[in-house]
Amino acid sequence: MDPALTSPRSAGASADVTSASSAAGAGTGARPGRIRDYFEGRAPNWIRLTSDEPVSGVRRIVREGRDAMAGTLLSWIPGGEGRSVLDAGCGPGEVSLRMARRGLTVTGVEIAPTLAASARERVEAAGLAGRVTIHEGDASDAPGGPWQHVLIMDVLFHYPPGEAIRMLTGFAERADESLLFTLAPRTVLLSVLGGVGVLFPRRDRAPAIRPVRVGRFLERLLADPGMSGWAVGRQHRVSTGFYFSHAVELRRTGAGGRRT
Repeated sequence: MDPALTSPRSAGASADVTSASSAAGAGTGARPGRIRDYFEGRAPNWIRLTSDEPVSGVRRIVREGRDAMAGTLLSWIPGGEGRSVLDAGCGPGEVSLRMARRGLTVTGVEIAPTLAASARERVEAAGLAGRVTIHEGDASDAPGGPWQHVLIMDVLFHYPPGEAIRMLTGFAERADESLLFTLAPRTVLLSVLGGVGVLFPRRDRAPAIRPVRVGRFLERLLADPGMSGWAVGRQHRVSTGFYFSHAVELRRTGAGGRRT
């Protein structure tokens, strides 16, 4: 599940961790394929970043930021037997495992084949195959559901606002209680880092990260007819120098756009 890290268009050694999540895969045009290819090509770096192996420098800061964000999001999901979660863009599965250990039943979907395979291996090794199911593919077409909660951590960073909103309205149709997601917040520092990133060769850049003005984005999202019956709950921002991510909780308050 796999944020806006060093830069919207990062390069060099830090490019492997600057976009701190794998992508769910939903979207339009060639974007999902480009994102899949990027994360597939750098899968070993993501597997290490989300493991217990020691890392240093930027990767350590990114890991700390991701851990803090995951902890916040998980605190918004009640634990216990029988509760279900879709982890859209689950990457190597570290957050899916954290939820499973709290008693949740998790469906993880990952578009990058190597990351999906790593997630399955971790689930098997942890003895949690009865609680976590990993699928390779586009999370917008995730099998199963509806789920009580849908989690989309650091995935929407790579999509323009219009596409991100379409993705969220689709996920909202399959969520019974809450929709939890993160956005890349538009900040001065992130904008400056983005300017530095474009100086590097295009082949070295991570997929573009799309910072947004969070308040304006949420207004536009909730104005969409597909979000009828949803309201903003808690919010929280994590900024660790090389990791910038803003968490949002949406709660279902009525029947709204629920699929039947």
